Amino acid sequence: MRVIYCNIDPFAYDQKVYAYGGDSQIEIGKAPINNLPQFITNQCNELNISEVTLTGVPHYANDVANKILEYSKTKYSNKNITVTVR
Repeated sequence: MRVIYCNIDPFAYDQKVYAYGGDSQIEIGKAPINNLPQFITNQCNELNISEVTLTGVPHYANDVANKILEYSKTKYSNKNITVTVR
């Protein structure tokens, strides 16, 4: 199963986003924290991935998770994305 992963660092301008699958990990891009929900949702659609894992400061990670779910429902209503915050 492939997963999109991001460690939210509120002190970094660009947030690095990775795709994990099996034993491989690739960086799929970077985005500023205010564009991160749209970037991750668009990557889920392009790469056909429905699992997202966010780590880091819980306040920021939960906020991004909620925005990912909201954006995916409005832009990609046919996709079910599951977001886990750790």
